[in-house]
Amino acid sequence: MIHISAGFAGLASTLLIGKRKIVSENRNETPPPHNVMLVYLGAAILWVGWFGFNAGSAIAANQSASMAMLVCRMPLYVCMPLYVLMHLRTHISLPPVRPPSLPPSL
Repeated sequence: MIHISAGFAGLASTLLIGKRKIVSENRNETPPPHNVMLVYLGAAILWVGWFGFNAGSAIAANQSASMAMLVCRMPLYVCMPLYVLMHLRTHISLPPVRPPSLPPSL
């Protein structure tokens, strides 16, 4: 039920706000398809709520709650560096990643 309500609330808000206005001086330049501050705000709200749900489901401060907190943090530890690298690669010209060359077979 909560997911349906949140989905309709998101749809209603996008229909109410409407299309984005291009603020750059160059009209041909397309802005990125996201607002970084809203992404951070949504991730923070989701992260705090997810911690309360998962770690709080143990109903005690024990090993189960600490494991739930660790499991909640692991995706962050993996995804954030990958996101930064992907963002840098698309917005800054980095050399392509190539596998190391192997010696010729004997």
